[in-house]
Amino acid sequence: MRELTIAANEADQRFDKFLRKYLPGANAGFIYKMLRKKNIVLNDRKASGNERLAAGDKVRLFFSDATLEKLCRESVPEEKAADTEALRRGADLIRKNLIYEDEDLLMFSKPAGMLSQKANTGENSAAEYLLQYLTEEGALTAEDLRAFRPSPANRLDRNTSGVLLCGKSLAGLQFLSERIRKRDIRKEYLAIVRGRLSEPYRGEIFFTKDDVRNRVELYPEMAEGRGRMETAVRPVGFGKGATLVLVDLITGKPHQIRAHLAYLKHPVAGDSKYGDRNFNGRLDAGTGIRRQMLHAYRVTFPEIKGRFGYLGGRSFKALVPDDMRRALSFYQIETESVLPGVDQR
Repeated sequence: MRELTIAANEADQRFDKFLRKYLPGANAGFIYKMLRKKNIVLNDRKASGNERLAAGDKVRLFFSDATLEKLCRESVPEEKAADTEALRRGADLIRKNLIYEDEDLLMFSKPAGMLSQKANTGENSAAEYLLQYLTEEGALTAEDLRAFRPSPANRLDRNTSGVLLCGKSLAGLQFLSERIRKRDIRKEYLAIVRGRLSEPYRGEIFFTKDDVRNRVELYPEMAEGRGRMETAVRPVGFGKGATLVLVDLITGKPHQIRAHLAYLKHPVAGDSKYGDRNFNGRLDAGTGIRRQMLHAYRVTFPEIKGRFGYLGGRSFKALVPDDMRRALSFYQIETESVLPGVDQR
């Protein structure tokens, strides 16, 4: 027999979903049969599986050790030994770039080059580094991972830096995911673009996505099969052949900022997919920078009631990274007089 105590990061999920994650070797039919036969009980009572779990609930599994080992097998994959040092370096990057953390949520400034989510089995990402960080900090155990895996709630392109929102608990991840789905978390980006963009802009454009080329094509009018994106852009600093803009992401679509700005004839500096080759070449020659100068600078939460009410109206921002500060210097863009609070260390 094994007794489990539901932790805070496992609460607020259906009992049957918890059991499916904890017992990956068992199918749904087997789990419901064990519930009916009271081989699995919740708080010493027979359960149906549709109960909502709360922190402190007691789960008892009346199986032999051998059976439990079989049912739990492969629920927590072992990391390859060769990956250990890379995972530790990733955890250190989270620690170094931490913006905010509580028992449910974590925000850090993702460096350019780090994946938000694993793209293939051969690469680590912010998701794996987050698990390593929480394990090192004593906030997560292998047993915890049987029922819930903390993870990022939003995605940033590999070569875009800035605020990454992560759920440490199930409630935290559900909260962030729901807010992102409703698009009521305001997300603002800083970008360096080609030319002088003198006036604020807000507009919509329509797109199709080519998954093979991993590229979007933009169109001025709506048609069948096209999605819609809306972007607001405000110039906040001017320099030699370039403008620093603050972008408000009204909708969240693939490659939205980079594609929309390129459509407006102001491509993002360093962007190899939608950008200007000559403009990028001069940046590379002058600074060695070869990634898009796009930074998820600030997120702002709406007014919120309930458990996460303490976040209502609060903003969290990521410091401008070193390579972007070098690019600002290269283009001789002064920011502090026109955008107080753009941190440059």
